[in-house]
Amino acid sequence: MDASAMVELPTYEYAPPWLPPAERAHHQDYNNDLQDFMARSVTLVRDKVSDA
Repeated sequence: MDASAMVELPTYEYAPPWLPPAERAHHQDYNNDLQDFMARSVTLVRDKVSDA
């Protein structure tokens, strides 16, 4: 992957100690399901060849 296409990720935020580990999997802020954040395909269309 080209270095210019990379993005900087925010720092990881650990779940607070009062949120039991068993409940973290279903908590919207602290689950590890990456499907909501998977990369999407983007198609760019140029009107003219000179738009490069």
